[in-house]
Amino acid sequence: TFKNLCNIYLKKKHSKLYIEDITKDFIDGVLLIRLMEAMTLENFLEPFHKHPKNVMQQLENIELAVKYIETRGVRLINIDAQGTSTANLI
Repeated sequence: TFKNLCNIYLKKKHSKLYIEDITKDFIDGVLLIRLMEAMTLENFLEPFHKHPKNVMQQLENIELAVKYIETRGVRLINIDAQGTSTANLI
């Protein structure tokens, strides 16, 4: 499954991170950013909120992750920070 694939990548770079439920674990954007780091083998250069304290910080993290994905040439359709933060992943 997609979750298992994500966990394989995460384990390579961030051995202590694990996705249990995609609809909950990507909400603050931290695991999504860490997954992007693991998949690209690059460190995330933009500053982000490692421990977001509110919804605004969560949205900022997700927006950074979405922009990071798009700069890699991946075209995202109907995916944005708001939808991801509210677990609208389908």
